[in-house]
Amino acid sequence: MEYNRSQVGVGTMVIFISMILVAAVAGGVLINVTGLLEGEATDTYETSTAQVADRLLILSVTGSVSDNDTIDVYNFTVMRSPGADEIALENVSFEIVDSRGAETYVVGNVSEEPTRDVSEITAETNDTTITQQSDRYIISIDAGERDAELRPGESAQVTYTTGSGASTMVVIRVPESLSDKSVAKLYRPTT
Repeated sequence: MEYNRSQVGVGTMVIFISMILVAAVAGGVLINVTGLLEGEATDTYETSTAQVADRLLILSVTGSVSDNDTIDVYNFTVMRSPGADEIALENVSFEIVDSRGAETYVVGNVSEEPTRDVSEITAETNDTTITQQSDRYIISIDAGERDAELRPGESAQVTYTTGSGASTMVVIRVPESLSDKSVAKLYRPTT
């Protein structure tokens, strides 16, 4: 009888070791899947955060008054929003919606009309990338080239979208009178 007992004990031991090996393989698979899911979650988090945080902040908008008492150039003073990473202005697109329709352009594509000019007010670098929170730039858009000069009392909606997909929308409004003005305030954020 003792011989039978040891045979059952060896069989039980083999089954027990097999279960440990299967559990170890399953544990390894779970660890790999967990690492993959963690990587995807991190990528999704970073992309989602960028789409919300990497926005342009519009500080003010002025317009140059033409001889015809219309606004022919829009001047947007911009900075990056708090919490935003660097913003390369050449990758920023903008959409203008006014009574004449809607059109979308890229700030950095200067070969298409209307003409866009990016100039720095204060910046750590001499390029068109907003790297510091203190950097300020002016984006000038020539509305006359797209036959979209705004007249007194008219408005337009301008939406800037950064390379990461974060959008900032502003409605610019022309004062009721432009006589005797060379520059008009079109937007000032409420404080």
